[in-house]
Amino acid sequence: LTKYQKEVAECSSRFRVLVTGRRFGKTWLAIRELARFATQPKQNVWYVAPTSGMSCNEVCSDYGGFDIEGSRHTGATRGQLIFPVKEIGDNWKSIECSSVEEPKSNNTNWGANGETPDAILSGFTITNGLNSGIWIASQSDPTLTDLNIQGNIVSNEAGGIYIKQSSSPTITNVTIRDNITSGDGGGIHIREQSTPIISDVIIENNHARHGGGLCIYLSDASLEIHDILIAGNTTTYDGGGILFAQYPGGLGIVTLSNATLSNNQCGNGGNGGGIYFGVHNNALAHPKHLTLRNSIMWNNGAEEINIASSDDTVSIDFSDIMGGSESIINENSGTIFWGEGNIDADPLFVDPDSDDYHLSGLSPAIGAGIDSLQI
Repeated sequence: LTKYQKEVAECSSRFRVLVTGRRFGKTWLAIRELARFATQPKQNVWYVAPTSGMSCNEVCSDYGGFDIEGSRHTGATRGQLIFPVKEIGDNWKSIECSSVEEPKSNNTNWGANGETPDAILSGFTITNGLNSGIWIASQSDPTLTDLNIQGNIVSNEAGGIYIKQSSSPTITNVTIRDNITSGDGGGIHIREQSTPIISDVIIENNHARHGGGLCIYLSDASLEIHDILIAGNTTTYDGGGILFAQYPGGLGIVTLSNATLSNNQCGNGGNGGGIYFGVHNNALAHPKHLTLRNSIMWNNGAEEINIASSDDTVSIDFSDIMGGSESIINENSGTIFWGEGNIDADPLFVDPDSDDYHLSGLSPAIGAGIDSLQI
């Protein structure tokens, strides 16, 4: 350190204000302080860089800046790190994970490891990462709101949000769009005993191996999702909209209410354009329950729902299902409860070709739900 950098670094004051010229070394000093505090126990550290070079070249190369759990890189940095923030208009609102020098050079965009609901990420666009847009593990319960997660190209993990290890984040008013992964869950991947609280979420035009919009590997847990649009997602194989499959353990329960699944598709002869439920091999199956209420499934390829395991149960009521109960493929004798209030009628979306899935004024789905709720 220079004489003046050392004076700042060794100051015991909690807040330090620097008024300097161009070459005092403020950026390098700030990164050094970031790394020092981030390696201390129970420290949550944020780094907002004004340029890609500052984050990629200085934090990543010098300090292993994406090491959320101490396992992704050799560096010892821990906590939450935001890389770099891009100016949109008068606001710094885009977490941009690429640079001119090294396009798409960064990894995880935002990570949570043991955070509580008081850890809030809000008001950002998260884009151009090579790992999941948001990565949540180790019993983390952060609050995610007012976010756009888009344009991430990922290998083996979720394109948008990856949730595991008994984490329960709150996710509301979030749009997840145009992400691609060679793994499962183009939009969101939920696994193990994780039980996120999901509402007012749009998952559109993502691609994955399985579960183009949503992938759920759940056991010994109950998950409720409401007010969600899953549309225009695609897969290489099964579950164009949703894949709900086994994870070793006990009963997994998922309830979808006020959900719209439309125009999701499978590739390569895959199963379940809307929802693929279960596993091909009954010897590997664990029981799962899916409840669909006050919801719409329309134009999801040849199969709105495919039940692959005899251990699985699907309950549907007060919903608009294209093809009715005949659109449910149930070759392995799973259990279907076709409840009251279901219809098979074109929901008359306003303009699905332009991604507008609001119901037009003449839609037969308006007023067809239960408890005075509209689907």
